[in-house]
Amino acid sequence: MQRAIKVGTLAVMLSTMAFVATVYPYGQFMGNVSGVVVDEEWNLNQALSNRTPGDGRTVIVHFASGTASDRQVAIRAANDTWESITAVSFADNQAFQPSGAYNIGDGYNTHSFAVTLGGGGVLAFTPSVTNTSTGQILESDVYYNKVTKWDTSGNPSGPKVDVQSVAYHEIGHQVGLSHSGVSDATMFPYIQAGIASRSPEPDDNISPVLVYGRDAGDVAFAAGGISGRVIDGNDPNDGKLCALVFAFSAAEEPITTFDQAYAQVYSGSIVGASVSSNTTGPNSGYYQIDGLPNGDYMVFLVPTGDGLIDANQINNLCVSDAEADFPREFWNGAGESNNEADTFARVAVTVSGGQITTGIDFLTETGTGGCTTDPECDDGVACTDDACVGGSCQNTPNDANCPDDGLFCNGTEFCSSTSGCSSTGDPCPGGTTCNETTDTCDTGGCSPSGASCSQNSDCCSMKCKNGTCRG
Repeated sequence: MQRAIKVGTLAVMLSTMAFVATVYPYGQFMGNVSGVVVDEEWNLNQALSNRTPGDGRTVIVHFASGTASDRQVAIRAANDTWESITAVSFADNQAFQPSGAYNIGDGYNTHSFAVTLGGGGVLAFTPSVTNTSTGQILESDVYYNKVTKWDTSGNPSGPKVDVQSVAYHEIGHQVGLSHSGVSDATMFPYIQAGIASRSPEPDDNISPVLVYGRDAGDVAFAAGGISGRVIDGNDPNDGKLCALVFAFSAAEEPITTFDQAYAQVYSGSIVGASVSSNTTGPNSGYYQIDGLPNGDYMVFLVPTGDGLIDANQINNLCVSDAEADFPREFWNGAGESNNEADTFARVAVTVSGGQITTGIDFLTETGTGGCTTDPECDDGVACTDDACVGGSCQNTPNDANCPDDGLFCNGTEFCSSTSGCSSTGDPCPGGTTCNETTDTCDTGGCSPSGASCSQNSDCCSMKCKNGTCRG
């Protein structure tokens, strides 16, 4: 069986922010099989050595040797929370405790606190072994940073971090979830202090149910949603990979800036997010936002790296293949084109009858217009003033951005729209020589035009007429 090990690209870190945010797809890990995206998930119908015999729905987990009992209790509580959402269940095998050393590929789904993880505030990470031809998860470990000050009291303070909160996030990766883009979801790469991340949020509920189904009594979510494609404005047959698509309730209007739109992603009462895939053919660039109640929504597009999230925080596929060569924009219905005068113009999308509203396609911008903020208009010339005016970029040379370089003989500094700060050149007239020491134009022993003289040799390339140098 062909297998591939995925290591460390999906980790949780301690946030310095005041909220738990999330990084975007609503959905599962994505793998690339012969150019086609596949979801990574457990095959619940196949019995494996790390699954309960005769019950393909139960994933067997192990606690590494030496794992404190209070930490085991916290991890079981996190497992129970996931069981309340979806048909996947967990059982820990206490008869065998693997080594706590990093050992992905040994066939055991291990929770270990014995590994020191790298810098950058990484709290834990979850490597998985998958079948690269099907996306089936065969093994998944969780490694908690040995140097973190872990807490199980339910009231962590100072630098202490709640085990159950981090476990809940990492178990999400174990069942195949990527990071989420909705602010209050637990599946964000950064976790806030305290225990707020212990509880499932709507965005956490959706993906595992779509993959594994629900048991009776599990958490329910709305059946509606929005889907479409993110299409290259230069090539309608080419979809954009790992574009981020967000929706928020139109009831949150008025929205006047993209910053306010982002704020709705972080704090709106009804929000959703998705990431586009690169499946080949007519569905390339496909996205789908699930779990939306009936109502009207504003939908907007953001490339990775646009101040919200980097591709390496989404999933393994996006690390190498994400496309971000387009600006952010709202979906604006019939006005959707590849060169919009105003990318902030928008039309509400209606979700009704608990159905998926389809065909909400974005055509990415390709023209010179379509800007919404000044930073989008940076032309790479340091001395120009870059501004977005009426949806179009204006790059105005500003001589004030070019200070005097202290040299006399290269002339006056000015801003060139193409080459940046430049100088006008030698300021001295013909027949004279620029003297950098004295900041003067020297005649070299001869007199300039208008000076007094007694003979032609007194004048620089001129004649002495009536006692005056003349040309």
